[in-house]
Amino acid sequence: MTVLLAVAFAAAAAAEHVYDQIGIVKGQIFIVNNPELGRTAASGQYFVFQRTDCRRCLIGVRADAEGRYTAFLGVGRYRVICEDPEGGGADLIRKGQRREVTVMRPPNAVELNIELEMPRGPR
Repeated sequence: MTVLLAVAFAAAAAAEHVYDQIGIVKGQIFIVNNPELGRTAASGQYFVFQRTDCRRCLIGVRADAEGRYTAFLGVGRYRVICEDPEGGGADLIRKGQRREVTVMRPPNAVELNIELEMPRGPR
């Protein structure tokens, strides 16, 4: 019985430690050059957060109908990636847009609004 209690407390402490290492990044994603609407929410847009120290640590995020998103990420530094799947993987993130974000321990949420530029011309 004592061993089981010790294991239960150790598991609870480990779980608490893990949750303390998860931060929040939230914001809205926009298309700044929609040919018909100008600046508009990028509803349903899919993009990726990649840890800067780990090429294989990828977290996919999809924006809601209003372009809002919330990502729960491990504490660390991340690069934002958004490529055009129909345009040969062209980078959609607007030039001058902040592309990296540092995720901090709770309760600090990081706000990151992302602006995209769609490729011009025929596809």
